[in-house]
Amino acid sequence: MDLKNIEQRWEEHEAKPFPVGHRTKVVAGQNLTLLHSETAGYILSYLQTNGSLGSRQRIALEGCLSTLKTVKEELEGEGKQYFQELSSLAQEVFDSAHDQPTF
Repeated sequence: MDLKNIEQRWEEHEAKPFPVGHRTKVVAGQNLTLLHSETAGYILSYLQTNGSLGSRQRIALEGCLSTLKTVKEELEGEGKQYFQELSSLAQEVFDSAHDQPTF
């Protein structure tokens, strides 16, 4: 998937409201708002660096993906759909990110 497509998907996801009742919800020990924010940060970093992530960012994003997988299994309806899309986007970013250059 190319950067432009991921950027478009992110803009569509970002325009959606956070699922009602999920802002303070904790699932599998994870606060959904914090999980969303952390994952979004890596997606935005990827977009702002023309498709690159540092090795620590990749490791952290991989952790987010694992947590999202667990969380999605516990959600239903709008919340499940919202976090499935976030997970799908994060996976695309993880799969297509290249290493940030070192200086």
